[in-house]
Amino acid sequence: MQLSPFFLRKENFGIVLLHPDFYRMGVIDPLSAMILILSKRLPSIHEVKKYLALRLNLDEKECNDVLNDVQNKFKLIFKPVGTYTRDLDIGLKEDDVLYFDVNEKEHLVARQGFVRLKTPIAISFCITFRCHLKCRYCYAPTNSLPPLKIGRELSYEEIIHMIDDARELDVKQIVITGGEPFLRDDLIDIIKYIARKGIFVECSTKYPLKDEVFHELHGSLDKIQISIDAFYPKTQDFLTQSKGSLHWLLTNVECAIKHKIRTQVNSVITGYNISEIPLLVKSLLEKGVDFISLSYYGRAHKHFDDVLFPNLTDYIALKRKLYEILKENRSDELEEGVFMISNASKESLLLLKPINYAIEALQGIIRVESGFRCGGFRNALSILPDGKVIFCDRIVWAGSEFVVGDLRSNRLIDIWNSPRVWELCFPSREKFIGTMCYKCERFDECQKIGFCYVSSYEAYGRYFAPRPGCPFSKPQVRVL
Repeated sequence: MQLSPFFLRKENFGIVLLHPDFYRMGVIDPLSAMILILSKRLPSIHEVKKYLALRLNLDEKECNDVLNDVQNKFKLIFKPVGTYTRDLDIGLKEDDVLYFDVNEKEHLVARQGFVRLKTPIAISFCITFRCHLKCRYCYAPTNSLPPLKIGRELSYEEIIHMIDDARELDVKQIVITGGEPFLRDDLIDIIKYIARKGIFVECSTKYPLKDEVFHELHGSLDKIQISIDAFYPKTQDFLTQSKGSLHWLLTNVECAIKHKIRTQVNSVITGYNISEIPLLVKSLLEKGVDFISLSYYGRAHKHFDDVLFPNLTDYIALKRKLYEILKENRSDELEEGVFMISNASKESLLLLKPINYAIEALQGIIRVESGFRCGGFRNALSILPDGKVIFCDRIVWAGSEFVVGDLRSNRLIDIWNSPRVWELCFPSREKFIGTMCYKCERFDECQKIGFCYVSSYEAYGRYFAPRPGCPFSKPQVRVL
């Protein structure tokens, strides 16, 4: 059967499921894992039922009930949307999970969110800080130097060594970011090498690329993310501070679709472009873009402009217009805030969850557990251009405090298991002396979810501080 890409891995506490489209990791039970494996391997649901009946001694009703339950839980996998060119090894076979003895106590704790993998399952690789644009909302330190001194970029040979190391650690996904990745002359060779290692590879770009580049990347690059923020050229030029960027970005989209590379367009919503987003979404749907994601503008680390924040009224109006688009087309909500839209071109995914999150936050009704969970050194790690390994690539402004290793002198596994990493993943209460967190009864819950040091700094002026969505503490400034 045709399914969306996913990967599985065994841990002591259960089976880990990675959905690379959403950079999302979850813990699932062995039976669900088996059904996902069988659905990937066998040609039809009928064959899956036959296997379950034979190996697990289930009758027809039991088979139907189990299958329906798993298909409903994992709609994003069972309803593939868009283009997929590579059939990657998902990591496990049915016999790997059939007799898998899960530690029930650890499994329960892991399902609640308090989990750390034995090795990273994904890597975010900021391959360069160089960039040809000066986007007004960008958090990356491309236009001014951060306190953390960045050395020379990793060489091609050093990057290949890192990829080999990642493959040995069973890394399933590498996301290449920047800066502008395509300013590296060897980027295509790097992408092809990652692909040959059987790792899902994604790259973000705003660079004007030729058709031949997409032709060469076909069959290697699993997904390209192209950032487009406006429907009108004048607005796009203002936000990127570069004339003509909308034209070349739309050309990139058309070329990627032509060469059957999975295409995601991300739009950052600001006060300048929010009225154009519905027009942009309609246009991208007509072009047949696989995945459209809408992101709220968040206060960037020491690099922000408060006039970029949309107001609550504009956000609510945007949500209403986007739901009108959903009504105009055949749509199915696969999970909260994630819609599959069918139109004359083809099916597309539309991610509205960040819009709902921003509205809740501005209305003051956000809950601690409703925020996005941090995967920093719990399931993923970030690598900077010079090989420094950091808790999060958005926290480069913090200086060396959140740097935990250097690929030029440390192995990935040694960095992953270092005491400093554990201190940042699960900080002690003492780190929060002087804040509401120190005496809070729900401190352990926040430890499970993970602290976002970047947003805490922007909200309160210190890294070890409450999450901006905390109902017990009000941020000093607006963060989204």
